[in-house]
Amino acid sequence: MATDLELLIDFYQWEKQRLLLTIEDNKRDHDFIAVDNNYKELGYVQRELDCLLRLKDRNYPKIKRLEWEIDQYSNKRNHNLYNDEFTNIMVNQFKEELEKIKKQGPSSSSLDTQFIDEALFSIVTGEIEGFTLLLDVKMDSKIELVRNGEKQLLLRIGVESKNDAKYLKKYGLLGDVGLSYDDNLNSLVKLFEIGPHKNVLPIKEAISRIVIGSKGFLWEEGTIYLKLITK
Repeated sequence: MATDLELLIDFYQWEKQRLLLTIEDNKRDHDFIAVDNNYKELGYVQRELDCLLRLKDRNYPKIKRLEWEIDQYSNKRNHNLYNDEFTNIMVNQFKEELEKIKKQGPSSSSLDTQFIDEALFSIVTGEIEGFTLLLDVKMDSKIELVRNGEKQLLLRIGVESKNDAKYLKKYGLLGDVGLSYDDNLNSLVKLFEIGPHKNVLPIKEAISRIVIGSKGFLWEEGTIYLKLITK
């Protein structure tokens, strides 16, 4: 059975293909305003997809970098910009490294575990009050998800100041999550409604995007710790 993460990846891959086909249709119709809007939407979808693929496989950025290097050196070889022997050596070197990584298989992020799913289910069913995800112990960086009454969950990221909150929303993927600054809590927050079907997918997606969006300025590697908040 596909996981929530795999379902999200499938959705964004399908959306990417739909936009690519729409772009070609609009080009044939010479509707270049629509094409421009399509490309903007495609950029957003690609960022979301990259985020989710990186969450599924921590080696994804390395794979994309190596594929880019192979493409760049191959183009230079085709245009005779580099010495053929040197270019061939570099291309083969990158290909060998890429093949080695792919043979190892996906290296799952510590966030993509059954423990997060279980914790989310425990919150929406009222078994626990919430949980804390410690992203970087040294920097005391964390995400908190707690019950806010009977029908809401509050996602919270503590910040040092309002300016810090603006910085976090401006850079990385945090600006796309829908977080707002709360003066009383001195935090970036978002409320989620607990519907009758107890769908945790939007919450899991938001947490995933926050973790990946934060990774650029928090840490490169490391374990994410989960701490339950019991009644």
